[in-house]
Amino acid sequence: MTPLAAAFTRMLDRRFAITDPLVASLAALLVTGRDQGATCLPLAPLAGTPQPDGSSWPDLPELRRRLVASGLLDAPDRPGPLVLDDGDRLYLQRLYAVETELARELVTRGHGIGDLTEGSPASLAAALRVAGDLPEDEPVRRAMRLLFERGLVIVTGGPGSGKTTAAARLLLGLARAREGQA
Repeated sequence: MTPLAAAFTRMLDRRFAITDPLVASLAALLVTGRDQGATCLPLAPLAGTPQPDGSSWPDLPELRRRLVASGLLDAPDRPGPLVLDDGDRLYLQRLYAVETELARELVTRGHGIGDLTEGSPASLAAALRVAGDLPEDEPVRRAMRLLFERGLVIVTGGPGSGKTTAAARLLLGLARAREGQA
């Protein structure tokens, strides 16, 4: 456990009296991931997998149940430091609030971006060719498809994950598709 994760779980325990060690472990993993650039902790990939101590994480319904029972989840009647979203992703409440507000703003501002990406499937194919020899499942290709389908795409990831490269390829693909050069 990182020093930051240990300090965070101690703080949670002081303020909320954590009685479930599994919940403390989830909070520590969340903060460790955050320290490495992740914004949330997806629970589904953990469910049923081995823990460092040799035991296994419970299944997804049990993880959910224990988080709800912990009293740490934010609720309208009781503020809490953690949020479990509909996709079974665990967030720090403050970061969830910021991410949700940012998403709302981007959707609002994204109306009207469609004219940048309007075009035929041929335009999309031309833009995708800019990605060169990337495999079909390459995230840049998926992002480009979403950009053409929805008019807005958000590329996220930790440090060194290729966000800047992806953005540059997306912009180049759009420019070339608009100019008919791809």
